[in-house]
Amino acid sequence: MWNPAGFDKERRPVLQGGHWGIHPSPAFSCFRGLRGLVFLVLAGWLAAGVQGVAAQAPPPDARWLTFDTPHFQVVFHQGVEEVARRAADRAERALEALSGFGERPALPIQLVVTDHADLSNGFASPAPYPRVTIWARPPLDGPQAIPFDDWLEVVVTHEIVHILHLEMTGRLGRGARRLLGRPPFAWPFFPGFTLSRWAVEGVAVHGESALTDGGRGHGIHPEAVVRAAALEGGVERLDQVMGNTPAWPGGTRPYVYGGLFHEWLAREYGEASLNAYFRRQAGRLNPYRIDATAREVFGSSLGDLHGRWAGEMEADARARAGLARERDVAPEPELLTRGARFALYPAFHPGNGRLAFARADGRSEAALMVVEETETLVNAGPTFGKHHFLHGTAPPSWGPDGTLWIPQLEFVGRYRIRGELWRVAEDGVRERVTREGRIVAVDMHPEGDRLVAVQEVPGTNRLVLLSPAGEVEAELTSPDPGVHWAHPRWASDGSGFAVVRWRSGGWWSVVVMGSDGDEVAVLDESRAPITGPAWGPGGETLLWSSERTGARNLFGARREGEGSGFGPVRQITDLVTAASFPAVSPDGREVVFSLLTGTGWDLARIPYDPHAWFEPLPPDPAVVAEGSGAMEEGYVRGWPGEIRSWSPASTLMPRYWQPVWASEEEVAGVTVLPLAVGFATGASDAVGRNRWSTFLMAPVGDPGRRWEGGAAWSWAGLGNPVLTASGEQRWEALGALRLEEEAGETRELFAVARERTVGLAAGATRPGFRRGASASLSIRGVRQDRFLLEEDGAEVADVVLARPTRDLGEGTLVVGVSTVRAHPFSISPQEGAGMTLRLRGRRDLSVADSLRGVPGLDGGYRDVVGVGRLFLPLPTSGFAPAVLAFRGSAGVASGSGAGSGHFSVGGSLFPVRGFPSGAVRGDGAWAVGSEIRVPLALLHRGWRTLPLHLDRLAGAAFVDAGGARWSGGSGGGDPEAGRWVTSVGGEVALHHTFLTRVPTLVRVGGAWPIRGGEGMRAHAGLGWAF
Repeated sequence: MWNPAGFDKERRPVLQGGHWGIHPSPAFSCFRGLRGLVFLVLAGWLAAGVQGVAAQAPPPDARWLTFDTPHFQVVFHQGVEEVARRAADRAERALEALSGFGERPALPIQLVVTDHADLSNGFASPAPYPRVTIWARPPLDGPQAIPFDDWLEVVVTHEIVHILHLEMTGRLGRGARRLLGRPPFAWPFFPGFTLSRWAVEGVAVHGESALTDGGRGHGIHPEAVVRAAALEGGVERLDQVMGNTPAWPGGTRPYVYGGLFHEWLAREYGEASLNAYFRRQAGRLNPYRIDATAREVFGSSLGDLHGRWAGEMEADARARAGLARERDVAPEPELLTRGARFALYPAFHPGNGRLAFARADGRSEAALMVVEETETLVNAGPTFGKHHFLHGTAPPSWGPDGTLWIPQLEFVGRYRIRGELWRVAEDGVRERVTREGRIVAVDMHPEGDRLVAVQEVPGTNRLVLLSPAGEVEAELTSPDPGVHWAHPRWASDGSGFAVVRWRSGGWWSVVVMGSDGDEVAVLDESRAPITGPAWGPGGETLLWSSERTGARNLFGARREGEGSGFGPVRQITDLVTAASFPAVSPDGREVVFSLLTGTGWDLARIPYDPHAWFEPLPPDPAVVAEGSGAMEEGYVRGWPGEIRSWSPASTLMPRYWQPVWASEEEVAGVTVLPLAVGFATGASDAVGRNRWSTFLMAPVGDPGRRWEGGAAWSWAGLGNPVLTASGEQRWEALGALRLEEEAGETRELFAVARERTVGLAAGATRPGFRRGASASLSIRGVRQDRFLLEEDGAEVADVVLARPTRDLGEGTLVVGVSTVRAHPFSISPQEGAGMTLRLRGRRDLSVADSLRGVPGLDGGYRDVVGVGRLFLPLPTSGFAPAVLAFRGSAGVASGSGAGSGHFSVGGSLFPVRGFPSGAVRGDGAWAVGSEIRVPLALLHRGWRTLPLHLDRLAGAAFVDAGGARWSGGSGGGDPEAGRWVTSVGGEVALHHTFLTRVPTLVRVGGAWPIRGGEGMRAHAGLGWAF
């Protein structure tokens, strides 16, 4: 995963509503015993690394095309051919450059190029076939600008490193692949997935930088993050960088720390040593002996190596800070916020001096903050000024009337994410201005009649003028893959604007343009990334930030005379970390900017004094390279393959055989259904349009009974809904039957059922960043065949069931809506509400009309179930808010097939902790639960190189209650029908990473029944109860 901005950690969309997918709460699974918990942990370990790729799927309803290269099948949708051809060229070149690293797959690599999201990212997966997905947008904006000659070259190289690395395995893995193919399991098939993301992403970041003229290794942001940490408490330990935590630098930790460390290893021990290390590690029987591998290859443990690297980084940071103090050429910044995590894009109102900025502290909603003056700005919490909730941080722009204009990401349909323009009025009313506008940066003209904007197009962007209604009035620049734009800002007199430009060869500059888009001046052109130009009062000066000195500092230039010329570039700050996005107060007193600290981006200020600006320090050769760059000539070069319509056939072939089994089933101590073993397989095409799966199991020891199998096919060619067809056969033990023989003896028989089903389903989803909705409709046909067996397994011939065969038809409608959300530091779902409603009906098709409605003979029923959840954050002083959580569910059934055991209280649908499933039964049921969840500790620690990282610890106290009623009155002989139960208890929950790279929450607790039971019952599970 390339992920230049840590999107997966900072913006968390509600992908769908309803109880089956409210993000980010894990699905509830309560395991009463340790065996089930251990099984799920180990299953997650085996499947580690293959999760998440489907969640990043491109739009399957697009028109897809393809062409071939020697090692890739390039798949792209209509409109991105030029980007796809360039990506193919870069992929072949990357594969050749990496010939000495990793293992090349025997299968063609699927290279998918998609422009469905106005975000920069890339993904790679080796199973069941090698696949790389590229989102066609250059990484130009945001606080972590990446130097590049060609952004496609950087991202494609990064993902190819992943493919070659994760393809590596040892003798056992190669033998397992020959036997079972390429199942989506980690060890021993793809042992690279047992490594931490620090290692997997770290070597890819190093590869993207070592093999190109760009990449994060050529920029200063990773070093700046580590320097800030070194100067404010120390570089993180190895056990910390190998873990998953929202603590700064959050989702970018593997890229920052992993990239710098692996670059250091290559520099100290040679590039070949990295390949030797990962190759030897892939062949280990115990994939967690990473220290032993390091000693064999580098002569030291990873802990010692990391300690040496960290010591060098800390010494370098202190030396740089000491030199800056000795020079004493710039004012010391004064912090305005502390611990804000992300306080970005400050902007002053040109008239009244109010300050707006974007804030995302990881504890609450991202917000657009507005304060009357900087003196009142003490921290970045929600207790001061006005705040308008956002989906994510973005640069705001003031209109002359006090209106704020800001781009925000929005879902357009099920699969597409677009940048849209929003207007926030002074009274806080928000209005979406554009629909599929693809606007990622804007600035309002001082007269308030038009906006200059950056508009995305496939693989690049362009500058346009927008009306206040969001309509494109003029195209100022034409789309060009060799030119990208960012951060436009109008001069105070409206005569023109300044904007950041990147052009082929990796050249960055600040360009001053007239209002018609004509170039007026070019400032500070170099190969060091630039962010955020800002004008001084009256347009007399222009400020920006640049990495030209080896740290991102503020620079400026003064306008000369009446013309459009500017004087020489001057340096404003002398930092060793980073400063970005300057804003000058309209009274000319201060410059406010985003300052990188040890806990993230905070706001800081310095006096605005152009006379104190100084001659820039010498350029750092590491970031200001000589020469024109690899992309200067031929940046549009692409692979010339012949285009044809895409077919999913090659990616839908079965690539693996996964063992599956069904355990023996016993009744009264007698095995009535034998163990069944078999295999499962499946496939999904490269764009997620077609998915299929199948399984087949055969009985062991009884060849005549318990053959089980099934198959399903999903098709997403319509986009919304997704259509699914399925069929399967299952066996189930029903119970025992005792017959009194004539001689007074008791004969025990055992009932089993074979159920064959076929079904069709359609599911639609409307995702969103703050709310989501979904609906599904399914119909099934079911044939139930029931048999009576003797104790030896023989079928009974002299006793006949009244209706051994039933044909049933079933229909189910599920609808759900959700606004449930969580944030990086949240201990659980933190705010919002969700509701799911299920309506289901079953009709017995084989019963005679005269018997319809007769209990025991007619199996038809109707039921309705509703589930609701509510989460309310409580202000606390801890690392995250406490949460009040409420859950309620209720169901009612009718019809002759709805017996006293139709609903079961104590299970997952009507949970009451402290009671087993079936504690209370009936044809009507309800359950409610309330609890308070409290953060206890932010641990963020592991133990050396053990595959265990402890992150957040939380506690909870709960009250549960549930009951059922039986409309038949007596309960039909069921002693558990028609009563209610209550319990109280407490739980401790640990967010951690164990064995895998996937963060998990483990919950343990105890419940004390206070009505309907006795004795404390312990329980454990993965994820919260709801």
